[in-house]
Amino acid sequence: MKKHFFALLAIWLLSACAPQEMYYWGDYNKAVYDHQKKQTESSKKVLLKTFEEIISKSKRKGTRKQVPPGIYADYGFHLLQDGQVEKGMRMLEKEKELYPESEQMVNYLMSQFK
Repeated sequence: MKKHFFALLAIWLLSACAPQEMYYWGDYNKAVYDHQKKQTESSKKVLLKTFEEIISKSKRKGTRKQVPPGIYADYGFHLLQDGQVEKGMRMLEKEKELYPESEQMVNYLMSQFK
């Protein structure tokens, strides 16, 4: 009986130390897939709304999950394609600020829309 107790205790303690997901992804995969598949105005609106939701939920006080790498860049790129140049550029700048390793890619995207 004691062996079972200690085995369960060890499993419980080890599971508490398991790495937790760092980023909040929301419905990103579904929204991107649906938009790529359909390519409609409706799917684009859902995708842009998904980006906004991911960013807002990650920023909420008490949330430990960050905005995932590439979300600001992807959102900015879609905004630029939609003609929202100023907001798109802000999102790309935010990507560079949070994830400096993306600077070359983001600079390339920005140069395509200047």
